[in-house]
Amino acid sequence: MNTHNTIIEIKNLKISLGDKLIHNHLNLSIKKGEIIGIVGASGTGKTTLMREILMLQRPNSGSIHVFGKELMNATPEKLLEVQKRWGVLFQENALFSSLTVLENISFPLRERSNLDEEMIRELAIQRMLAVGLEIDSANKFPSELSGGMEKRAALARAIVLDPEILFLDEPTTGLDPDSAAELDELILSLQSLMGLTIIIITHDLDTLWRVTDRVAFLDKEKVLCVDKIENLIHHSDASIQKFFNGPRGRAVKNKHSE
Repeated sequence: MNTHNTIIEIKNLKISLGDKLIHNHLNLSIKKGEIIGIVGASGTGKTTLMREILMLQRPNSGSIHVFGKELMNATPEKLLEVQKRWGVLFQENALFSSLTVLENISFPLRERSNLDEEMIRELAIQRMLAVGLEIDSANKFPSELSGGMEKRAALARAIVLDPEILFLDEPTTGLDPDSAAELDELILSLQSLMGLTIIIITHDLDTLWRVTDRVAFLDKEKVLCVDKIENLIHHSDASIQKFFNGPRGRAVKNKHSE
């Protein structure tokens, strides 16, 4: 494995949920500093793959190296060292409804750092402003935010520990087109500013065109292909053709090819 350029290396991953085989000898290499989209039809195990990398779901067999460290056999202490180096934006945001925006963003700092309260507050406010939230959002609760603002709060929490890898699970789901486009621009800005490697699980074709360097297509329990989206849409596989070249896929492709 070329650890200089590869930040995540997945080999021969296999997992079954109940009697259903989800991944069977799945392989994927993710390069440091890239934005990679993970796509596929419903039920192909996109979110499961993310959960396996995060060690929230343990594969039956195979290997997962992150930062050159094997996670499958890592001790809890070694796993925690790696987990501190990534951030996660979950599909439903997973904000604590009883905590304010600032308290939500501060939460990882309280759990995983030895900083004093003043520094925690300062860092949390910095991240809040970095994702485009106004200072008066600090004392609001998640229920008082719009969908786009709630997503930004969750994103601020995901980057508050200054991670090297950022996982985004369906980041634009539920957002109107303008808010989704703004979030895509924010993702690109954060990637440039922080030098992040970003893994996006998404079915949003606009996001794939706007932000990704490469796209990994899941089907038949494997990664069928990894390529730039402008190349992937011409792949001969029927599943890939169906995904990218239906009526909506063609419309989005035409829009971004103009």
